[in-house]
Amino acid sequence: MADTVSHIDMPIEEYLRGVVGYQIADNALNSILFKRKIAAEAMASSLTEKQLDLCTADLYLWCAATPSTQNNTEDSDGGWKHVEGGWQTSAFDKRELRAMAKELYEKWGENMPGKSKMKIVHFGIR
Repeated sequence: MADTVSHIDMPIEEYLRGVVGYQIADNALNSILFKRKIAAEAMASSLTEKQLDLCTADLYLWCAATPSTQNNTEDSDGGWKHVEGGWQTSAFDKRELRAMAKELYEKWGENMPGKSKMKIVHFGIR
């Protein structure tokens, strides 16, 4: 009996949402895909490893730039209470996301957005 590998395919948007534990805004995903020239309806299996990695890196940076807290929605009536949503991230979480993004950008020879390789050397005035 031959071993078979089951392969589950999914749209790139679903793939990216599954990479991080954040609620990702549709316009954020669309911006990432637009930047990388990838159709929103593209299947993840049709993309190269480089495309998947760089979209993931872009998403990590988007997550690192989100607010540190999001409020809960709370309803109460008489004796019952219902709370939904809300989350909090730490500075450590954001540093880790940036580090993971940097690793992926370096893997494919790209600079992190907002970072320059140019160095300014000050010679001073005498």
